[in-house]
Amino acid sequence: MAPEVLNGKTKQLTPAIDIWAMGVILYMMVVGDFPFNGATNSAISDSIQEGVYEIPRDVRRRLSKDCIDIIGAMFKLDPTLRLSAVDLLNHPFLCEENITIKFMEEE
Repeated sequence: MAPEVLNGKTKQLTPAIDIWAMGVILYMMVVGDFPFNGATNSAISDSIQEGVYEIPRDVRRRLSKDCIDIIGAMFKLDPTLRLSAVDLLNHPFLCEENITIKFMEEE
């Protein structure tokens, strides 16, 4: 869960919560483990709310700078600082040759 859900600061679903969840999924895909760990549910909750995660050194060496950057940007504790969906789609990690994705604009 996103930290703002755990600490009760939001009562509604927001895109920032989805971005956090996608960060967890991406982390699990590249690392093979959960980003936030602890011996108890309370310890896990604390590590989420503190934003405490680490990419193991042996894995970090194999990841691109862009991959490490996007994970960090998806795990910003403050949801207003987290990547938006558009920023996520335009991040160099997801863009081939830095092609900018634009959503339909009014004509």
